[in-house]
Amino acid sequence: MSEQYRGKVVMIVFWASWCPECLKQIPLERDIVEEFARRPFVLLGINGDENRDTGIKAAERTRFPGQSIWNETSKTARGK
Repeated sequence: MSEQYRGKVVMIVFWASWCPECLKQIPLERDIVEEFARRPFVLLGINGDENRDTGIKAAERTRFPGQSIWNETSKTARGK
C-alpha cells in the first residue's frame, strides 16, 4: 500500500459515522481535495466505526472525498 503514496503528500484523517465533529469536517476535506487535485496529494481516512459495513455506508452517504480504510482496532479506540 505504501508504494501508491510514494512521492505524494498524504493527509490522514481519523473519522467515524458516530463522530459529529468528524462528519462536520468532510465538506472542508472535500474542498482541500479539490484544491490540490492537480498536485501529488492524497486524502486517506482511517475509519473508526466498529463495523466495516457501517464505515463503508457512511463513506458513501457522506461522499467521503478520499480513500477510507477501516481501523480493525476501533473497539479499542472507543474504550470497549
